[in-house]
Amino acid sequence: MPQYFEANRGQAARDVDFVSRGRGYTVFLKPDEADFELRSPARQPGDVEYAALRMKLLGANAHARPSGRNLQSAKANYLIGNAPGLWRTGIPQFGRVEYGGVYPGIDLVYYGNQRQLEYDFVLGPRADARRIQLAFEGALAVRIDDETGDVVVNAGSAEIRQKQPAVYQDTPRGRKRVEGWYVALGGGRVGFKVGHYDGRKPLTIDPVLALSSYFGGNGEDSGNSIAVDAKGNTYISGTTTSLDGRSSVAGQRFKAGSRAAYIAKFDPAGALAYSTYIAGSNDQAEGYGVTVDKNGNAYLAGYTKAANFPTVNAIQAKLRGVQDAFLLELNSSGNGLIFSTLLGGSGMDYLGSIVVDDSGNIYAGGATSSSDFPVLHAAQPKTLSKHFSAVALKIFPKRTLAYATFVGGENFANAIAIDAAGDLYVVGDVSAGYFPCVHALQKTYGGSTDGFVQKLSPTGAILYSTYIGGSAADLVKGVKVDASGNVIIAGETASSNFPVVNPIQRTPGGASDGFVAKLNAAGSALMFSTYIGGSDVDRISDLALDNAGNLYLTGRTNSANFPAVKAIQAANAGGFDAFLTKIGNDGSAILFSTYLGGNKDDVAFHVAAGSGGKVYIVGKTSSANFPMVKAFQPQFGGGSTDAFIAGLDLGNPPPARAPRPAIRKRPSATR
Repeated sequence: MPQYFEANRGQAARDVDFVSRGRGYTVFLKPDEADFELRSPARQPGDVEYAALRMKLLGANAHARPSGRNLQSAKANYLIGNAPGLWRTGIPQFGRVEYGGVYPGIDLVYYGNQRQLEYDFVLGPRADARRIQLAFEGALAVRIDDETGDVVVNAGSAEIRQKQPAVYQDTPRGRKRVEGWYVALGGGRVGFKVGHYDGRKPLTIDPVLALSSYFGGNGEDSGNSIAVDAKGNTYISGTTTSLDGRSSVAGQRFKAGSRAAYIAKFDPAGALAYSTYIAGSNDQAEGYGVTVDKNGNAYLAGYTKAANFPTVNAIQAKLRGVQDAFLLELNSSGNGLIFSTLLGGSGMDYLGSIVVDDSGNIYAGGATSSSDFPVLHAAQPKTLSKHFSAVALKIFPKRTLAYATFVGGENFANAIAIDAAGDLYVVGDVSAGYFPCVHALQKTYGGSTDGFVQKLSPTGAILYSTYIGGSAADLVKGVKVDASGNVIIAGETASSNFPVVNPIQRTPGGASDGFVAKLNAAGSALMFSTYIGGSDVDRISDLALDNAGNLYLTGRTNSANFPAVKAIQAANAGGFDAFLTKIGNDGSAILFSTYLGGNKDDVAFHVAAGSGGKVYIVGKTSSANFPMVKAFQPQFGGGSTDAFIAGLDLGNPPPARAPRPAIRKRPSATR
């Protein structure tokens, strides 16, 4: 995110006024110092090293009063641990922080510029710049670069470079430059020397604190799911390691490598409304599926490994295994939990998908390795696997369990959907030939991995259950139900004999292709089924459905000839690119299809259709040049990946038959 400053409301030590997180560091602001926690890769892959550095203003006023300026609309919330008294909510964020009178006649201003922390000394008339002296505690060495005039601070594995200061006066004719430079004062101290200027007017000394030497950013971030409400607000969920380090967060200490789940809400104009982090202390929490109800409350599914994960009105309040699933409901302001529960047995459990109906029932799907996963009124009360089994469940509005059931064995539930009658559709992939088939479209296990579709009644009874796939690996990753009860599924396949009916693309284009298929309401026949892909690897991770019945597919591709129709980005920019593809409601034509990405790997995980032809995708990117338009955060934040959110306005013209793209197979000798 841009360089914002959070007022300290208990998420930092008492003597800290403001906290800010940038690329590879966290900074804690005080009247006469700025304390940095610097983050850099360790020698062992995956580890992180931290260095502490304190920039002291020698002889400064330790009682200078801070003032937050440029108040942002977004609020920060930290729901960390299972003690609500330690949660910190509604924390205001500011674009700049001012300390008045740090030296006689001299003010200090901190602000952000393209994710770099900057600070200005503003000198009033006749103030003496020689009063300003900086000392760097925790530095191994401090020197002034003879060629650039920069101050270079060596902090072990990290190096901070403060650019040569820009010194100027504002005049009626504009900004006038004044000569100025750093001077070494000995003992690791640095001061300023200023050339001739009009002492009757204010003077600004503007150094830039550039942390460009750090590899990566303040953590690894991924956007895993997205939802849109009726007002056009978007909600993204995911996982972040950006809260780790030696500093405490909302009274809870996070160690290196800890992960928190999050939900962030953006208004229709793309401004951040809130960002809320949910975890136990020293957690490995993951946030997956997100949805929103008619009241603007957001719901999240995922898993946690922390014994003190925050629970409220819980069905299961205590961690039962190494890793339990969680489900939670966040209020419309993002600063409080209405409901939060763990669900799991003695093994490893997670929930990856969540849906809420208009009556307030919650539906979820995931997987478990726990033979003692808590089941109730189960169509399948026992797992068919010694490893992982898919699970599906429903929770009543009063937050009691309606049903919970195993769904097969040696399988994972990747997505769920509900219809108007309250039937639940569970889809995923299965790697064994003993999935329970009921009124099945395909009764026979086809290959190394097959997709599956299972439909459950409002009470959890199996209405139909089927394999779908060919002789190689097939995975169903997304599912939606149209107004007629027909079921649309999408995913990825490596099978050359995946069942196709009325296809846009009859044969696979490469080693792995996406697919999309529509089953009739009874689940007894395919209405259409087609490959979607180019000559390399193409994977569909999710699909959405708009009010006109048009389909939207998203995922990743590294094919140079992935179908591009009316594309905003017609070519692959490097590595894997995300993509968005729109197909008409009858499945006969691709109406729109585009790459979206930069020069490294970009992956879209989830897609949501809004009103008026607006479509949103979310995922993660390693590209510093991911295409940006009206961006909330225009700069790549750091680590090896950042989350991304993208909104496209495709309009809603009546479906028209578009030319079918030519899909050329790569000669086998060059594969």
